[in-house]
Amino acid sequence: MKDFITGRELYLMSIPGDWNKSAVKQLNDGVISGLVTDIGLRDYNFLNKLSTELLIEGSLVLVDRQIAEGQVLYVEEIDEVEIAYQVFMDKSIRYLKVWIKGPENTQVSVYPCPLSFKRLKELKEELEKSQYLDTYSIPSSSVLIIDNGYGILVPAQGTLDRLAELSKMLSESVSENALRWFVSSYAADIDELNAVYGSKGPFGTIPSGSSFEHMYDSAYTNDIFKQIDVLVPAFKEMTSNFTVIPGESGISRYLGMTGYVNKVTYIQKICVSVFGELGVDISFENVVLDALKRQIDA
Repeated sequence: MKDFITGRELYLMSIPGDWNKSAVKQLNDGVISGLVTDIGLRDYNFLNKLSTELLIEGSLVLVDRQIAEGQVLYVEEIDEVEIAYQVFMDKSIRYLKVWIKGPENTQVSVYPCPLSFKRLKELKEELEKSQYLDTYSIPSSSVLIIDNGYGILVPAQGTLDRLAELSKMLSESVSENALRWFVSSYAADIDELNAVYGSKGPFGTIPSGSSFEHMYDSAYTNDIFKQIDVLVPAFKEMTSNFTVIPGESGISRYLGMTGYVNKVTYIQKICVSVFGELGVDISFENVVLDALKRQIDA
């Protein structure tokens, strides 16, 4: 996993359309909108942050209500001990932090980040050969480890990368250079352009009788749009999101929202559990989702 991209890095990618950010927002809106407990602003802000990070980062480590920055790769339980392996960045350098939570104290150790950590077994073998850079202990009562995978974006990384690539290709297809050559086809003779540019022009030597085509109107660009039309629904499905189709029946809509419903309610259950650990009782009631489900049960 040398080229492992964290959920946070995928979320911060700049992509026209912001599919990465809208996927998180759509799910987080569903989580937060179901809250029926009257809580203070501090708890509400923490709930919003917790839900967002559960979607972006997946698994988390909390210390005194603060979310420790970094991607939790693995969580394991051995007897009464919980262990979390977390990659984090400090001044553009990756490190590995190991949290060993026992009944009374939690041992925290920082190591150089291994080059590969595809499997937990390999990671532990690497750590046996490594010397920690720092280690300290904190009370376990202040530490909460949440096992929730890698977040919604990591499984869809390949699709998201391709969407970013297509967006870049699309923006370049209507670049200043392409437009300039398109306009030039009306402004000068082809032979005259060849005489000026020879074989050094952006398109090399241009045969006599050739004509220019604006890439925005070409089959090349149409193909990009076709690929995007296929990949966006696939990306939304992988991230448990959904697309509203005009005129779709309530039953069809609910069936199409099954992944979304399951993800929203699962994140809500984690939030209830976390707040319970902090001594705050919260509950959720998903009115819209329940109404859609009743259409199936009727």
